[in-house]
Amino acid sequence: MFVCESSIVKVKFLEESVKEVPEFPVFSPSVMEERRKQLNASRVLESRRVNPSASAEALGLFEEFSRVFGKSTCIWDKQSILIHGNIVIDPPYDTCRVKTGIKSDTTSAVEKMLMRFKKKLKTKTVSGS
Repeated sequence: MFVCESSIVKVKFLEESVKEVPEFPVFSPSVMEERRKQLNASRVLESRRVNPSASAEALGLFEEFSRVFGKSTCIWDKQSILIHGNIVIDPPYDTCRVKTGIKSDTTSAVEKMLMRFKKKLKTKTVSGS
């Protein structure tokens, strides 16, 4: 493609010198340290949401609980799923136990979800999917 000189009508050039230098925010060391700690904590939490050695069934169950109870409340504790830091689901992932305290409404909800998940899994294997 050729540009004809007559097609250029008006050209504006930017000024070469900058009159004002923008100011960048200055953070104190304590603010930077706090941000670093927050970032590190979020990375640790995110790494506890991954378990490469878990079975497909366990990963599906973990994702189900994460959707219902929130990503920040469901983590892996080695091969067990930990919900709200108090409800533990150990392999083979068919029952749950409370670490400390008494059973709550959340524990009942987890038990119901486990039963539904197992039932759904059985129907899938029976139907051949």
